[in-house]
Amino acid sequence: MLLNYLAGDRLIENWDGIMAWYCPGACCFNHNYLWYEASDRDFVWLVPWDMDNTFQWPAFVRENYGMPDWDEIPSLCDPIPIFLGIDGRPPACDKLIRGMSTVLWDRYVAATEQQLAGNFQIAALDARMDRLAGIIQAAVTEDPNGPSVPMWQAAVQRAKDNAVQIRAYVVSKLP
Repeated sequence: MLLNYLAGDRLIENWDGIMAWYCPGACCFNHNYLWYEASDRDFVWLVPWDMDNTFQWPAFVRENYGMPDWDEIPSLCDPIPIFLGIDGRPPACDKLIRGMSTVLWDRYVAATEQQLAGNFQIAALDARMDRLAGIIQAAVTEDPNGPSVPMWQAAVQRAKDNAVQIRAYVVSKLP
């Protein structure tokens, strides 16, 4: 389940979740997820939240601040200046993330290939985004404080276009 989550997380380019390590002071942390532990068995799930920074391309922190990708082992784990005066740390400096990108790489590749052949096929993504956009279009039309309908439609198209670019990037990293 964790590797299925990871494959999906990378295919939506969730740059502000488990892969984002912020260092506002002496310690570094990632955020926007919880670990849920079952009370009746020895099992935990990673539950993401605050998913607004997804489907953005080029990848915000990598493109603008030179942050290595989650699977790129850096030569140094020193914090890197990013935005708002905060430093960030390369994701692979974390032992769990480094383990997923090395020890569990083959399982990540298999999970990613499965998602690429299913929900992350371009036609499937477009259809799902169109369906979801159709669900909320009436609310966008009625909201006097939101974007105009043409702006919102352009944003939906941008997300669809970005999904194509993100998918190609992820595929380029697979064996």
